[in-house]
Amino acid sequence: MALEPNSTRHHNCSMDDNSLRVLLAVSYSLIFLLGLVGNVLALWVFLRLHTKKNSVRIFLVNLAMADLLLVICLPLRVVYHANHEHWAFPSVLCKFVGNAFYTNMYISIVLLGLISVDRYLKLQKVSKKQRFLSSRQSKVTCCLLWVLAIGVMVTLIVFAKDQAEPNKCFHYRRLINNKWKGYFNLALVFTFFVVYGAFITSYGKIAKWLFQVSLNKPEFPNTAKYSRTARKSFFILFLFTLCFVPYHVVRIFYILSQMVDVSCQWVKVVNKGNEIALLLSALNSCLDPVIYFLLCGSVRKVIVRMLRDTFCLEALAGFSSSSNEMGRNQHDPLTEKYHRNVLPWIYVCVAVLGFLTNVAAMLQLCRLEKTATVIFTLNIMVSDLIVCCSFAIRTAYYRKSLHWHAGSGPCVAAEFFMVSGFYINLYCNMGFFLWISISRYTTVVRPTSRLFRAFRRPRFFWAVCLVTWILGIALVCSSVGYKAKLSSAVKETVSCFDQVANFRKQELDGVHAVGVVVFFCVLAAMLLSYGLLIFHLQRVRKRSLVGAGLGPGGGLRVRRKILASMLLFIACFLPYHVQMVRVMSGPRDCEEEQAGFGAKTLTVLVAAFNSCLHPALHLFFHLPCCRAQRNVRAPPRPEGSQIHAISLPVLYATVFLSGLPGNALSLWIFVAKIPAKTATHIYLINLGISNLMLCLTMPFLGAYYAMGASWPAPSSMCQLAINGLTPVLHTNIGVGMMSLTWLALSRFATLIQLKHGRRPSRCIKVLPDVILSRLRQTPFALGVCLGTWAIVAMAIIPSVAIYSMKEMNRVEDGSEEVCYSVAVEVGGSGSQAFALAGIVMFFLCLLLVLSAYTAVIRHFYRSRNSTSISDRQKVYSRVFRNIVVIQVVLLVCLLPHHVYKAIFIKMAWTPSPFAEDVLMCHPMSMPVEVKNVFLCLATLRCSTDPIMYFLLDKTFKKHTLRLFRVAPSTQSSQASRTVGECG
Repeated sequence: MALEPNSTRHHNCSMDDNSLRVLLAVSYSLIFLLGLVGNVLALWVFLRLHTKKNSVRIFLVNLAMADLLLVICLPLRVVYHANHEHWAFPSVLCKFVGNAFYTNMYISIVLLGLISVDRYLKLQKVSKKQRFLSSRQSKVTCCLLWVLAIGVMVTLIVFAKDQAEPNKCFHYRRLINNKWKGYFNLALVFTFFVVYGAFITSYGKIAKWLFQVSLNKPEFPNTAKYSRTARKSFFILFLFTLCFVPYHVVRIFYILSQMVDVSCQWVKVVNKGNEIALLLSALNSCLDPVIYFLLCGSVRKVIVRMLRDTFCLEALAGFSSSSNEMGRNQHDPLTEKYHRNVLPWIYVCVAVLGFLTNVAAMLQLCRLEKTATVIFTLNIMVSDLIVCCSFAIRTAYYRKSLHWHAGSGPCVAAEFFMVSGFYINLYCNMGFFLWISISRYTTVVRPTSRLFRAFRRPRFFWAVCLVTWILGIALVCSSVGYKAKLSSAVKETVSCFDQVANFRKQELDGVHAVGVVVFFCVLAAMLLSYGLLIFHLQRVRKRSLVGAGLGPGGGLRVRRKILASMLLFIACFLPYHVQMVRVMSGPRDCEEEQAGFGAKTLTVLVAAFNSCLHPALHLFFHLPCCRAQRNVRAPPRPEGSQIHAISLPVLYATVFLSGLPGNALSLWIFVAKIPAKTATHIYLINLGISNLMLCLTMPFLGAYYAMGASWPAPSSMCQLAINGLTPVLHTNIGVGMMSLTWLALSRFATLIQLKHGRRPSRCIKVLPDVILSRLRQTPFALGVCLGTWAIVAMAIIPSVAIYSMKEMNRVEDGSEEVCYSVAVEVGGSGSQAFALAGIVMFFLCLLLVLSAYTAVIRHFYRSRNSTSISDRQKVYSRVFRNIVVIQVVLLVCLLPHHVYKAIFIKMAWTPSPFAEDVLMCHPMSMPVEVKNVFLCLATLRCSTDPIMYFLLDKTFKKHTLRLFRVAPSTQSSQASRTVGECG
């Protein structure tokens, strides 16, 4: 839409921030490719279907057309962002593309809402004989929707004014003199939330009905199908929420900032938020084909048939009994189970973490001056992103390779992408690590040497990177091609797992030897470079290091970075190459071969962790990605102010490393290993999701406390820490506490109310019987968990947004220079009011939890006194001990934080001798330090909760022990089995 230019106040508010330019261009390109392929495939499938056209199929055809038209608009956005946000086409094309994008997006939203309502009405027809939309009515509805949308789009294009900046498009515009367009955009937002309400209601009732049928009538033949359909409904609801809700929430603040006079800094924040949220909404165009695949069984059949015919994927059609036994007798069952159930989840976690950390580091690196270290580090991030993408293939390989024939299409593709992606990352990263060490040595030790003068030229850096990529790719492609030539002789009766696992071929020893020699040469060169650099720094330790470009105290900083880099390099890459030397040492028997295969799998996994540990090292140790912020001097710290700068980052790193695998393991067990989920499992799944999200904030919190005093307040890292992490942190603390409350009440209702029935008992009364009886129902548990997330998010996120809007004015005026400031640590009156409300809610939840568990303890105490059976006595003692441990952990972790938070608010806003010390917000200010320590203690719960799961749930305990159980060595029958074709 063509809108009015900025008001007078914003004439000097420059919006030429290109920090998101690369991200938007790359992301829109990927969405265009995936969306184009997916929606063209969907339309082709719909045209090939010869079944009777129903209303859902008509809506899906129109949805695919809308998504296809939307992705066609994306290439011009890609060109615009790639061209440094310069519009080189006619202005009328800008108006058309912008309006067509939003038109098709809202057509997709309305069609998805109509599909949900139509499915619900069909369900009502089955149960209550009600009418629903016919095919003709669906066609008329779609035609009216298209006519209305196109009419509005044409009207907006015709009556839009010319651009004030003809070389700009898709940019922020003020609406102070054109407020009717702002009200129109708000009406669209209101329309979305109406559709979203219908979407939630329809799919929620569908899932509830299906769950009730599967629970009440388990003898029905389609009971399992009903449960799967209900889970698919929640998945569709999740995709819709992920794509569109963030955009429309941000859109409200974006439109209000266009219509009222706000600070320039706030305009920049909402503009960036709108761009990122719009990217998520565009992502829906390539996720909708996934919805087609889930909704329509005929679509699934056509796609599966097409893939089978095209790629000969016999696994998609189902193997016969003889092919299922293919290669089964060649594997250790424990090894097979480990590869199928454990490794895929580990690689998924590594891929997600690696993608997020590498993108965050690349966004910072792209904005810096291209020095040698920055250029080489950028190439390392690109290499890490490549290997993160290959983890998806590796996950599919570990899950499905036992069912693939050796030499089949999926096996060849998996082997090529998996092996090439890993080895390209491995050896290119080693090369870039080597060049970084040499460039640092030449910069500090030999800055005037003629021999190393080339290391100060950017063109030379790029040429070195190009040569490194060429050599790495050539080495990997030659080895992969040679291995593929050897694998072509493998018998077809062998599975793909055996083909790839049979790495102990003498013909490949030469390739392995080259890789080992390259690694140890690189390691020796790095040790030499860094050793000489450290020796040089030791010599000038008593001098000023400013002349060397390191600043006062820079020698200690550099030594720490060198030590961390070398430890990471050795820990990730050395085990794999030592294992390869062991492989080439000579022939071994089958048992040693099997142990060697397990060791190789483990060392490959350790090497893969480099893809997420290296960018985390950059962000944590303030390496080149933060070098642009070193000119900002932090306020002087007293000698004792090391709690928040050193201790808290270490504690948060410990919580992250211990909580992430524990919560990922718990979610995997509760979701994948427990088929019949009770209400308790639903509460535990939501608690695990909350804890996992809380764990993901730990690295950023550690970076904030370690470097917040040196970050400028307007910097992107500071705004991410304050406005991005704060709502996530407090939302998950609140959701976790409420989930623990529902869990305690559910266990109370299960253990006590069932025992007493309708007999009144005033001693154990916590809540009314109606609520307690429904707490044990799975549909009610799902509704309670969704309501908890919605209520907590709607209470916290708006308060954080309002607080950020007010504080941006202070940042813009220059009253806050650094990120670690009074505004953040003390907060304003509005944020303190919300904090007090959260404290009150915490104590209400705590009272319910303590009451429920106290009643449970009293019940078991009475039961233990009334029985003399020794086995029962042991059970009662164990349950009593577990409940006491749970309550102690809850009180120790969460109670100090909320008690001291109320005291801190009182100290900050009541005149007292301590108030002045608090408002100074100095890093050494004791009240602030204590507050931060108690907050860290509250987040510690996310790493202790998996222990609580282990105590509470027998199924979780059984699967955990089974997962980490070691196979007995006395089983001679298993020792004779091989990993490849040995024996």
